[in-house]
Amino acid sequence: MGRYVIKRLLQMILVIVGVMIIVFVLQEMTPGDPVDSLLGAGASQEQRDNLRSELGLDEPVLTRFFNYIKDFVTKGDLGTSYTTKQPVMGELLNRWPVTFKLAIGSIFVALLVGLPLGIISAVKQNTIIDYICRVLSLAAVSMPQFWLGLLFILFFAMRLHWLPSFGLTSPLGWIMPIVTCGLTSSANVVRITRSSMLDVVRQDYINTARAKGQKENVIILKHGLRNALIPIITTVGTQFGAMLGGSIAIESVFSLPGLGQYLVTGLSNRNYPAVLGGVLIISITFSLMNLIVDLTYAFIDPRTKAAYERRKAPKRKKAAEVPSA
Repeated sequence: MGRYVIKRLLQMILVIVGVMIIVFVLQEMTPGDPVDSLLGAGASQEQRDNLRSELGLDEPVLTRFFNYIKDFVTKGDLGTSYTTKQPVMGELLNRWPVTFKLAIGSIFVALLVGLPLGIISAVKQNTIIDYICRVLSLAAVSMPQFWLGLLFILFFAMRLHWLPSFGLTSPLGWIMPIVTCGLTSSANVVRITRSSMLDVVRQDYINTARAKGQKENVIILKHGLRNALIPIITTVGTQFGAMLGGSIAIESVFSLPGLGQYLVTGLSNRNYPAVLGGVLIISITFSLMNLIVDLTYAFIDPRTKAAYERRKAPKRKKAAEVPSA
């Protein structure tokens, strides 16, 4: 298991470096200059040159790239924001709790809605309940998050005046963003749970458990759901990692000061350190979440743990045959 974790960490480092290279190249290919955005069109050439030297934009791309990696590895420094003149790492850490709370609440709603509906849809296959669950999941997965969020604002905030339309001025401000993000994510949970449970309920050990007289709830939840958890965990872990990277649409619609809104603001202002720092944190978070999901397999499915142990165990040498007299 330890060797597998080290291998995955090395792969994660390569992925992060690759993401940084792609972002640096895209920044160089993007038309426009951050100096023009900061100074405006009326600035003199001397002012432009001084600011370019201050921001380090007069250095070659490779020099800036390696300096960025060196500062991040040795100091944890992600540069200084062009607009606020504050360290990017500090701004990201200040916005991280908002995105984390949104991700935790959304994945809870997704599991609370998606897991029971997926199980019921599989158990009641080809019935009216199954058709309703499938139609609802299809509608939810086809619905853009920002559109559903706007509908919630129009109904619950503008018409009923139950919830605030934007911001986090009160704890009630969390309800609509969490429910919006959770409902759209629950659609994938419903579909994956149904598909995985359909494969499990047809197995022989399920019929054996029924023949022994065990209760149907025990058979479905204890024997069926546990063996169907691998693809469900994969889907939930991937969605949770994406949410931790910042739900750009939700944070923009409801004006939440999270990572997603910070990234959008940095893109519109050509704030390259903010964009690169945000993308780097997202890639690290997503890679760590995938690693946690892979390690969770060993605790859920004993066969996965046995496979890890077989990889780790040294191969036995075949004993040499002794010639007969």
